[in-house]
Amino acid sequence: MAAVSTSSTDGSITGPAPLPQIQPTPQIQPAPLIEPIPLIEPIPLIEPTPLIELVEIP
Repeated sequence: MAAVSTSSTDGSITGPAPLPQIQPTPQIQPAPLIEPIPLIEPIPLIEPTPLIELVEIP
C-alpha cells in the first residue's frame, strides 16, 4: 500500500501541477492593443486635393 500512495502522489502532483502554472502565458493576449494601428487611417488627411484649386488660379 505504501508504494501505491507514493506513485499516486508523485504522479498526480508532479504531472498536472506544473502544467497549469504555464496557463499564465495567456497574459500575452494584451498584444491585441496593437490593433490601434487603424489610427494610421488619418493618412487620408493627405488628400489636400484642394491644392488643385491653386493650379486653377494661374
